[in-house]
Amino acid sequence: MYPAGQALWANWAPPNERSRLIGFSYAGGQFGNAIIFPIGGLLCAYGFDGGWPSVFYFVGGTGFIWCVCWVILAHDTPDDDKSISDLEKKYIKYSLGEQTKTKKRKNVPWKSILTSPAVWAIVVAHTCGNYGAYMLLTKLPAYMKEVLKFDIKANGAVSMVPYLTFWFVISLSGMLADLLISREILSIAWTRKLMTTIGMLGPAVFLVGAGFMECDQQVEAVVMLTISVGLCGFHFSGYFINHGDIAPQFAGTLFGVSNMMATIPGIFSPYVVSAMTKQGTRQQWQSTLLHCCSCLLCWSSVVHFVG
Repeated sequence: MYPAGQALWANWAPPNERSRLIGFSYAGGQFGNAIIFPIGGLLCAYGFDGGWPSVFYFVGGTGFIWCVCWVILAHDTPDDDKSISDLEKKYIKYSLGEQTKTKKRKNVPWKSILTSPAVWAIVVAHTCGNYGAYMLLTKLPAYMKEVLKFDIKANGAVSMVPYLTFWFVISLSGMLADLLISREILSIAWTRKLMTTIGMLGPAVFLVGAGFMECDQQVEAVVMLTISVGLCGFHFSGYFINHGDIAPQFAGTLFGVSNMMATIPGIFSPYVVSAMTKQGTRQQWQSTLLHCCSCLLCWSSVVHFVG
């Protein structure tokens, strides 16, 4: 879905509105992450078919309804959409320039892609950013249960707070990025680098702080985690949408490449965290959070900034 979204927005989003449009649309994913925590907790406790299986039926059914809406409402380009005004259509096409003048398929320049420092900077930043994001997404409830001692129902409700903040910050950072670009305060490249740096270093700092919290410091720990996850929203105005800046016609392909590599941490991070937190002690979780911050988030920020 994400590569397809990148390709779609390349035909729809004017350059000075791209950050907030793409950010706002992708922020929906984090809103979904937020609300499934309390819903999942309640379904596990009270749902049908034994509790936890009902979570999968609920999520699958919601996805099916979304597909129906998408088929009816979505269009490839402004020219294919009969519901928008001529003025809006002309504005979008004019802002995108030559990109919208032809639909002729071009061969993907794989050699240029694989030898581009900008592409590899995106790939490294995306991969390292995803490690932290997947780790928090899959293991945050375990941390709250084992270290902060939340029960399953309270765990679900509290676990949603960081992702609601994430959702809000994505939209906020998108507006900020477009403001910097439209007022020519920073170039597009430096805006992406700034957003990526904030989205990497900020979460690392607060994740380290969360690692030092005890079970009697639940409020402080939740605040730390909320700020850490929330600041990840700056990714979406940084490397996450940078593909459309450097190669609009191949934005979907580039995102597919970077997202393929960036999903590898999603396979390994739960196993790494489980291996490092076998007893679930605060010290083990502290080491895990420090490992995530020092080895990946900070390093990827520097690599992307140089790239």
